[in-house]
Parts: sequence; structure tokens; C-alpha cells
Amino acid sequence: MTYQGARAASPGSEDGRVFVISRLRLDESGHVTDVLWTSVNPKSNLDEGPAVAARVGEVVDAIHDGARVEALFATQAQPSPDRCFEVLEHDDGLETVTLPDPAALRLVATLDMPSRPVRVAPPTPTHWPDNGASRLARAAGPSSRRPVQTYAVSRVALDNAGRVTAAQWSHVDLKANARDSIERVVPVADVVAALERGDIVHALFPEVHGHLPDRLFVVVNYEDGRQTIALEGPTAYERDIHDMDRIVA
Repeated sequence: MTYQGARAASPGSEDGRVFVISRLRLDESGHVTDVLWTSVNPKSNLDEGPAVAARVGEVVDAIHDGARVEALFATQAQPSPDRCFEVLEHDDGLETVTLPDPAALRLVATLDMPSRPVRVAPPTPTHWPDNGASRLARAAGPSSRRPVQTYAVSRVALDNAGRVTAAQWSHVDLKANARDSIERVVPVADVVAALERGDIVHALFPEVHGHLPDRLFVVVNYEDGRQTIALEGPTAYERDIHDMDRIVA
């Protein structure tokens, strides 16, 4: 399993890993929706990297995979509540995280997500970002295999845990440096299939003059056999999955 903030890590068990949540956001019902967390070395008790923002689904996945996730309280209480998060399943099957005493969630600092500043961008991309897959394809030279295709996703649909369920995409003509097909909405399984064939799928982020390509998608596998997609690499300000436009039902 891979998590936001460590997307490049190899899938595998998280047994023995420790994460600390220093800030969180609650919805109107008091349920956790977003967190600011970091990985901690359990031996040295030192942070293993910078704190990153993540959707609660990433925390749920980590706990299911055997990680211990603790709260960093900004406000002290006596007696000190249990700091270990646990998974909470709603009646509709969706999952979030909570503390043994849910009231203790209010002791964690609030996560305030910055608003998107207005930025001026060129009307069209100057190029489609290079990536490892295209470099490998060029190095391999001519092959009897199908050529690698490139796609661009401009909108996504997310479930309540922040996982991608559908995408609005189109094919990209790299020679013309433009999308060459009409955008259509497809289930996330179609994007997963393209990535597993070796195709390249870019994420497009909204800007003043349209959309610009920036990050790449990768496949995320769950232990129950489900698959979805996520952005490759660590969380990036204004370049995360929640920063993409949404599919309007």
C-alpha cells in the first residue's frame, strides 16, 4: 500500500511503522476528513520527513496495514486521553479515524488548508512533462509491443475517503502537443487498465487560462482486491488530488 506523502514507496505491510498526526480537520458531524501527519522513527522518536497533508482515507489504509497512528495534542488534558487512532466505520460502509475518546479530537490543532491564490499561466502548456516511463520507452528503441499512449485527466470523482472513482480524460498527441480526442468520463478501472498496460496518464490542474499538466498517476492496490489511482510522489501544494476539478454528476 502506498500513502499520500510517500507515493513512491513500494507497496507492502506497514507493520511497525509509526505516524503522528499534529493537525486535523473535522466536518460538521465531528468526523475527521483531513490530517497533517509525519512518519516517526520509533527507535529515535525523530521525524523521518516533513509533515504532509493527507485525506483521512490514507490514514485508514495505514492503520489497516498495521501502522500505529498517534495524536499530538496541542492542548493538554488531565488525565491524558489515549493517543492512538483507530478506524471508525459508518453505517454506509465508509471509514474514517477517531480516538478511543472522540472528544479528544478537539485537543489536536486544527488543519487550515490554504486557499488557492490566483496565478497567471500561459494559455497552453509548453510541453508535456517527461517521466520515467517515456524515458524507458525511448531507451528500449523499436519494439513489437504496442506504442505507449499518453492521456490527460482534467477532472476526477472522489468518494468520501478521497479515493478516485472516475476520471474525465482524453488522449494526447505528443507531436502536436495537444489533446486529440473528445474528453469522456470513464470509471477508474479504465485508467488503472491503461496504466497497467504501460500507458502514461497526466493530471491536469486548473489555472487561469485552462488546465496545465503537472503530475502523473500511478495505480494503488488494496488488500481486498480493489484498485484506484493516485498521484505519484509526495503531497504538493496546489498540485494534489483535491486541487483537481471535479466531475459534475
